[in-house]
Amino acid sequence: MKNKGKYQKQLRVVFLSIAASFIFVVMGLTSFNLTRSLKQTYQNTIYQTINSENMLAEVCFSTLQSVTGRLLQSEAIHTWETADIRSSFYYNAIGVRDEMHDLVSTFSAIPLYPAVTTLDEDVFVIDSTGTISKREYFMEQTDLSAEQLQQIFGHFQNNSGEIIVPAYDELGILKDLYFVIRKPYAQNGVLYFIRLPRTSLLGSNLSQEFIIYNGMDVIAYSHNDDNAIKKLDNIFDTIKALDAHSFQPNIPKTVAGFDVYLSEFNNSKWKIAYVYDTHSFSPSGIAAYILLPFILLCVLLYVIFHFLTNWLYKPIQATMSE
Repeated sequence: MKNKGKYQKQLRVVFLSIAASFIFVVMGLTSFNLTRSLKQTYQNTIYQTINSENMLAEVCFSTLQSVTGRLLQSEAIHTWETADIRSSFYYNAIGVRDEMHDLVSTFSAIPLYPAVTTLDEDVFVIDSTGTISKREYFMEQTDLSAEQLQQIFGHFQNNSGEIIVPAYDELGILKDLYFVIRKPYAQNGVLYFIRLPRTSLLGSNLSQEFIIYNGMDVIAYSHNDDNAIKKLDNIFDTIKALDAHSFQPNIPKTVAGFDVYLSEFNNSKWKIAYVYDTHSFSPSGIAAYILLPFILLCVLLYVIFHFLTNWLYKPIQATMSE
């Protein structure tokens, strides 16, 4: 009976060794292929999302150029800003309002909102709905802070050109970009405002993390809370140090532990770096896709080889019994 036990145990050891080797090979290949397939699917989904956002951004940049050109060349605004008589100044504001309304209607496919005012504190703001006091417009219809407004009006006291100011909501999510322009030698210090909602530029995905920049300067972050700024600044510092050719279409670049997709545009000198977490299995994913099948396969093969061992041992058992 002692020899019988040894032989039967030896059969089990042989078959279970074969089973273990088979399981490790099969699960290894399966895990590798599954991981690669899921990662490719994840990257394809991201790239399709980015492609869609980039198409919207291209249209938005083109629309922005058209609106800016029409504002700067507007006869109605020129007539209003050069009015010598106060009554004519107010009367000509009607023509400016109509011009703004026409711009908003013409480019309604990409919502953006122009307005015009001057550096004079007493002068109102004119947008597509009519005239409104500066206080009411900036405090109630924009998300610009008092510091940003001081920066804007202080800058244009002695400067012309364009500045871009991001505005964030109470959760620290980028809400709007404000393009503020003053033409050189403009009478009355006329300022042109264009409010560009984030959703007009990149769609409605407010959880998307990105950095909008031009050359070595950041224009806006997707989020401006302390943790986000620290994270995105670290990523941007690395991007600046990399050669632009190190970024390839459709292929993310690992930067500071995150996957970064860099996009450039035909209608703008801006660049956008989209930031995503590096793809990896979560603990629940490992359990669902690898560990559970591995355990089930082990149990199944153990049962199969247990009965197979007993079946192969039966002739020997019968011989020994005789």
